Amino acid sequence: PPVLARPTELSFTDVEKLRRDPYHIYAKHVLRLRPLDDLRKAPDARLRGQVLHKVFEVFTRSTWDGLPANARDLLMQAADKVLASAEGWTAAERQWRVHIDRIADGFLIAEAQRRKIASPFALEVNGSLKIPGGGRLFGRADRVDVTDTGELVLYDYKSGAPPSPKIIEHYNRQLHLEAAVAEASGFKGVPAATVAEIAFLGLHKDLRATRVQRNDDPDFVSKSWEAFLALFQRYQKPEKGYLSRRAVKDMAWAGEYDHLARHGEWDDSTSGSPESVT
Repeated sequence: PPVLARPTELSFTDVEKLRRDPYHIYAKHVLRLRPLDDLRKAPDARLRGQVLHKVFEVFTRSTWDGLPANARDLLMQAADKVLASAEGWTAAERQWRVHIDRIADGFLIAEAQRRKIASPFALEVNGSLKIPGGGRLFGRADRVDVTDTGELVLYDYKSGAPPSPKIIEHYNRQLHLEAAVAEASGFKGVPAATVAEIAFLGLHKDLRATRVQRNDDPDFVSKSWEAFLALFQRYQKPEKGYLSRRAVKDMAWAGEYDHLARHGEWDDSTSGSPESVT
């Protein structure tokens, strides 16, 4: 598309799409198409993720000053409160509550260790950072903690398993970019400070976490920001097209715009689906 039609504002999650499935960005931001809502809403993975995020947000707010002896009770109370305000999917809600109950002890053990490193400072906070030459990167951070020395720790909850280190290295730089925004004082109410650590916190049964620490890679924030700027600039050139499904290995679901890209008609590894257009 013409350069003037290309997006100059991207969210944190858009950046991974631009790396892995550029056509998604083309359809969303250039064509400005949006998927239709399902005729009948279902308790799918997205809704489950929203519910789990809200449960742990409510719990964190209720234990802002420290984890009390009845922290487990408070976690389950948070679950009951959030589920009570959900869509009324009784069977799904019961399953989600059982899952929270099963991971509660392990989560609280890990949370106690996190609280020794830093204390909660901001939850679900919006932020943005200007892109040199015109543009903006924006999004929302799940959780920002502050250490005793004033450094920041950023967490992102994942309702399933967190991305692997290899996926983070090549594609998922969401938290890295959040760190760049945080260090530039781009999050509302969060003072500029060095980001000491970022971590994806899995809320799956094994509660696996994937983290990056500044001690291991002192330049991880600046390198990620420079890589993003290079990616952004590539797509501001008229000769750069938006490929469909460029790097989708290990993605667990199809893209929302795959059918519009008609990927199966030209991809050598996928059988096409011929249809009459007359």
